[in-house]
Amino acid sequence: MDTRDVETYCENGVWKNRRPGCEPFSSGGPRLRQVAIGAEVARWAQARHIIRDAAGAVIETNIYGPGRFPPRSPIKTIRPTSDA
Repeated sequence: MDTRDVETYCENGVWKNRRPGCEPFSSGGPRLRQVAIGAEVARWAQARHIIRDAAGAVIETNIYGPGRFPPRSPIKTIRPTSDA
């Protein structure tokens, strides 16, 4: 993971956002609120936003691209497939 990347995850029932190797920069409230905060930070950092479920598995990775005014939508979304 790049140090600019943002990860939204759940720890002890509390949803949080952090950068790799750092303390959380936001926490609390509903999951969707933390996902929105993480997406905004990743968008401005032109980085990846990794979203995990409550169990810790990656459910979605959004990649935000460069630009003077970054686009609202990710340039690429990756969702792991379960071919069981």
